[in-house]
Amino acid sequence: MKRWSSLLVAALLAASVFADDTTDDTTRDAKEAAAAPGAQAPVAQAPGADAAVATLEKAMRVDPKAALQLGRLRESRGEFLDAEDAYRTAAAALTGIEKGEAFGRMAVLQDARGATDAAASAEAAMAADPEGLWPTIAVS
Repeated sequence: MKRWSSLLVAALLAASVFADDTTDDTTRDAKEAAAAPGAQAPVAQAPGADAAVATLEKAMRVDPKAALQLGRLRESRGEFLDAEDAYRTAAAALTGIEKGEAFGRMAVLQDARGATDAAASAEAAMAADPEGLWPTIAVS
């Protein structure tokens, strides 16, 4: 019984040490995100994910980069069809690297659900940004 107690105490001490490290990293990341300019500012100021979605939906009417960020947010929440729609909106309005990313992310989502238009989206991604990461992922 004494061994288990000492093992438990050691585990709790280790957990508290690691928890302090992550808190510092999380705080630093939050401060950096809040200080970043551009379309990330409304999301950093939003009180939660639902508010961030609402903010980005309003912002994408003016700034197409917000549509790309909305797609990323919706994808991270598992809302894949809504993310695909946001990527489609972003791809229609953006150019260059951002257009390639939007088409590439859309192609990956389409491929994951077995859509036949995934190949066309991947080709459009490569046409927009031939050396980009997301177009390369989409084509592979």
